[in-house]
Amino acid sequence: MRRLRGRAETVCVEVAACASAVHVRDSKDVTRPAFTVAPTAWAAFTAYARS
Repeated sequence: MRRLRGRAETVCVEVAACASAVHVRDSKDVTRPAFTVAPTAWAAFTAYARS
């Protein structure tokens, strides 16, 4: 699992990447459901976020 933080450390998500899925959740509000995406969708999202 990897924890990612925003610059002000007010936004924090946890990401667990497996071969078949990437699981994402808000670690500051664990009452909300996590969501799962395909690894290809996560790769496209992170590539877009970096650009």
